[in-house]
Amino acid sequence: MSGFLVYFVTDEVDDDLARAMRQHVRALADSRTWVRHAPGFFDDPDPGEGLRTTGGYLRVEDAASTDAGALFSAVRLFSGEHQVTIELQWQERILGHIRSGTADSGLQRAISIATGR
Repeated sequence: MSGFLVYFVTDEVDDDLARAMRQHVRALADSRTWVRHAPGFFDDPDPGEGLRTTGGYLRVEDAASTDAGALFSAVRLFSGEHQVTIELQWQERILGHIRSGTADSGLQRAISIATGR
């Protein structure tokens, strides 16, 4: 079933971190040939609650695709490099979080189920 993998920083985001995320998404988009579409970037400086929402998304056929695996790896690297927490969602359902490059047990389980590993 086609849907969106969405990821965003849950920590406070300043202009420098937003710029780094934008560069990350651009580099990820250029890093390989994607089955359907390359990842996209979003940045909402004030979604109404004073918390900036900055991240990326990827439309995939399913969360077990090779595109999804590439995205998970890249997000883990970004989280570790910038020492931030990132939430990952599949079809608007929270899969889990990556904190400073380490996936929580919920996300590890979700990735294992999705990838069959």
